[in-house]
Amino acid sequence: MPGNPQRLSAGQRDRLITIEQCVDTVGPSQFPIETWTTLIAGVHAAYDDESGGETFAAPQLSATDQVRWTIPYRADCDPEVIDVAKRRRVVANGRIYDILAANPIGRRAGIELRTRAKVG
Repeated sequence: MPGNPQRLSAGQRDRLITIEQCVDTVGPSQFPIETWTTLIAGVHAAYDDESGGETFAAPQLSATDQVRWTIPYRADCDPEVIDVAKRRRVVANGRIYDILAANPIGRRAGIELRTRAKVG
C-alpha cells in the first residue's frame, strides 16, 4: 500500500467487497435474532495484510488475520458520524472480517477499515 493513502488510485482498489450490517429482530419465541443484511455490495477496496497471530483459546489453537481495507468515502460509512465498527463486517471472497475500527482519510478522501478474520 502506498505511503500516502489520500492518493490511492482506483487501480489500487482491486478487491471487491461487501459490507454487512447486523439488524436485531425478534423471533416468534420473542427472543432476539441477529440477522446480517447487505449494507453495501460491490465496493472496490484496497487490501493491505497487516499481521496474523495465533492464540490458545480453551484447548485449541486459534489464528487471526488482520487486514486493512481502504474504500472511497461514503456518507453511510463515515466514521465521524456512524459507529462503523459496531455491528458491521466486511465479506470478501467468502471470508468474513469483523470491523475493529474505521478511520477517515483526509477530508472525505476515503475510509480505512481495520478488520480481523478468524482463521481455522
